[in-house]
Amino acid sequence: MQAEIIPETKTDRDSFTYKIPTELINKLSIGSIVYIEFGKRKIRGVVVKINKIEICPKYKIKTILSMEESYKLSSEYINIARWVSDYYLCSSGEAISLFLPPEMKRPRQQLGFAEKKVTAKLEKLTIEQRQIFEGIIGDFNTQRKPALIFGVTGSGKTEIYLALAKKMLEIKRSVIFLVPEIVLTPQNISRFQRVFGDEVCIMHSKLSKSEKYHCYLDFSSGKKNVIIGPRSALLVPSNNLGMIIIDEEQEDSYKQEQNPRYDATTLAEIIALKNNSMLVLGSATPRLETFLRRKKESINFIK
Repeated sequence: MQAEIIPETKTDRDSFTYKIPTELINKLSIGSIVYIEFGKRKIRGVVVKINKIEICPKYKIKTILSMEESYKLSSEYINIARWVSDYYLCSSGEAISLFLPPEMKRPRQQLGFAEKKVTAKLEKLTIEQRQIFEGIIGDFNTQRKPALIFGVTGSGKTEIYLALAKKMLEIKRSVIFLVPEIVLTPQNISRFQRVFGDEVCIMHSKLSKSEKYHCYLDFSSGKKNVIIGPRSALLVPSNNLGMIIIDEEQEDSYKQEQNPRYDATTLAEIIALKNNSMLVLGSATPRLETFLRRKKESINFIK
C-alpha cells in the first residue's frame, strides 16, 4: 500500500508517494501526521490519499518512517490548507505547515498560567447587549452569516463575547477568541479564566515551544474548549468548532507578512465555513472591506 503525502516544506508539487510499512497499514488514515525522508532531511507530512492498489512509479519510492499517534488533521483542515495554497499563492507544504504544532517530544511542562475551576459568573448583560447576543445566537441557529459588533472601546463588547463563548460551551462547541497580541494582558486573561477556568488555554508569543505544543493538543483534542490568542490561535484545529470571535478586527497584526502570508480575518471566515461554525467580528473602527460587505449584505452589521 502507498500513501500520497504533503510534506511540511516548500515544494513545486502538491504531494509525494511513499510506501506504507506493514506495521502502519491498519493505523494510517487520511490526515495522519507521519515522518518521512525528504531529500536528506527527516520531516513531517500529512497523508492526503491512500492507494490500496500498488501503483508502480518509474522511480524507487521511499517508505514512511513513523507516525504521530497523538493527533491528526481532519479533512476540513486539509481542504482549508489547499484553499490557503490557492488563495495566497504558496505551496501546499507551506500551507499545511500552518496547522501543525511545533515538533516537541519532551515531558509536559507547566503552562504559563495556573489552571483553575470556574469561580465567577458572567455579569448581567444590559438590554442592548442582550439584544446583540440574542441576535447573534439566532443567526447561529439559522444562517451562520458572519456578524460585526460595531461599538466603541468600553461599550461592553467583551461581555457579549463572554456570553457567546459560554453559550457555545453549553452546547458542547469550542470557541476561538482572537485578540491583538498587545491586548493579551494578564488582566484580560484572568477575566476569561475566572469565567471559564480550566476550559481555557492561552496561545501567545512568549510561550515556549513545549507550552504551545500542549496548548495545541489540549484544544485540538477537546480537552479544553476555549483558546485565546493572537492570529496563531486561529491555526489550532478543532473538530467541534462553534464560533470564532475576532476583537479589534481592523488591527494590522492579524496579517502575517512572512510566507505563507495570510489575513487571519479572511482565513477565519473560511475556517468557520468549512466547520459549519460562525464568525463574529468586533471593532470601533471596522476595516473598509467590512463596510463594503455591509452594503452587499454579506455580513450582519450590529451597532
